[in-house]
Amino acid sequence: MELREYQEKACQTTVDGFKKTHKQLIVLPTGSGKTFVFWNIIKRMGLKTLVLVNTREIQKHTIETGNKSFSEFTHKVNVCTVQSAMYIKKLNKLKNENYDLIIVDECHHSCAGGYRKIFDYLEIKHKYILGVTATPFRKDGQSVYELFGKPNFTISLDELISLGFLCDLQGYRIKTNCSLTGVRKNKGDFQKNQLESVINTKNRNQLIVNEYIKLANGEKAIVFCVSVKHALEIKNGFLLKGISCEVIHGKMSKMERDLFLLYFKTGRIKILANCQILTEGFDEPSITTLLMARPTCSKTLYVQMIGRGARIFPGKEQCKILEFTDNNFSIFDLSQCYDERKHKLKMKEGETFSHFVKRVKDLPEGHEDTIVEKIDIVPKFTTTDGATPWQIEELTRRGIKIPDQITQTAANYLLSQV
Repeated sequence: MELREYQEKACQTTVDGFKKTHKQLIVLPTGSGKTFVFWNIIKRMGLKTLVLVNTREIQKHTIETGNKSFSEFTHKVNVCTVQSAMYIKKLNKLKNENYDLIIVDECHHSCAGGYRKIFDYLEIKHKYILGVTATPFRKDGQSVYELFGKPNFTISLDELISLGFLCDLQGYRIKTNCSLTGVRKNKGDFQKNQLESVINTKNRNQLIVNEYIKLANGEKAIVFCVSVKHALEIKNGFLLKGISCEVIHGKMSKMERDLFLLYFKTGRIKILANCQILTEGFDEPSITTLLMARPTCSKTLYVQMIGRGARIFPGKEQCKILEFTDNNFSIFDLSQCYDERKHKLKMKEGETFSHFVKRVKDLPEGHEDTIVEKIDIVPKFTTTDGATPWQIEELTRRGIKIPDQITQTAANYLLSQV
């Protein structure tokens, strides 16, 4: 496997950076090959290396990548989960190994107490340390930059889509009748028990099933839920419609979880509902739809979730993102994944992420064409305004014949009917 141009740049920038300081940070979107990149860095550094990961799935993937492409270096590398490394017996063993290079995958977790314990025990200030993540931002006020420094290399989601290394994302926003007003927040995101009590309702869960059937019927999909109970309720809704669905959760045996993942990969199961199990370290490129059944204020969680559908796959042109937008203005959505956004624009229904980025870039500086309402951000137009270039382009693409003069209202109506 050859390095892509941006991967080569990330590797070389990091190796060169270690000549100046012992701390380095790489920020790469999910699906961009982070594991392959840091294995190449291990190869170039030639040092005895400890790789810390936060799940067994990521541990397995990291070891498999090493065995497949870097077998001559694996004897120098120990891939260890943070959970196992926290035990004092394991910590003593790791310290005695005297690793020269420590790599922390998904390093946005590294501000937690367990990581700090490991770092202090291994005296990382005397080691080369590399953090790798797709999401360096945190809403709890702590910073990964304190541990790893500012990113020495980063590339954005929209750049990788334009280069063809990630697939495009097509956004749909479906309003529900739930209100999140009054749901408390904990560390920058909704408190789970309160959130579940509000959104785990029969009507909302049925809406999720119905919208899947309407927009993505038959496609391989992941549902992101707030709890196991929530996931089970949604599963039952799909089963009642004759759609195969299973739930993945942390209390399952490894054998059962692996079996469901295999059935999903082969298409025997169409939909997997999960609660914070498939947000990291899960790689199934054939996914073409993501159902965001749990609202979140966390950019980290949201970006990790949409990353599950961003990988390219033969015949896959884009991945649908179905956002169920409850009555709360502060939830994170797909349009906010464009970091250079200088306007209050939201993606339009069915618009792809790459088209949205182009639309924002084409706007003149200081332009505002949206208004903020209590629940949503909606396009500003009157019944006499002419259709926008995007509407005309989309109607033409869908094969709809339109008159020379068509209003935005009429165009929106036609788009909503097809």
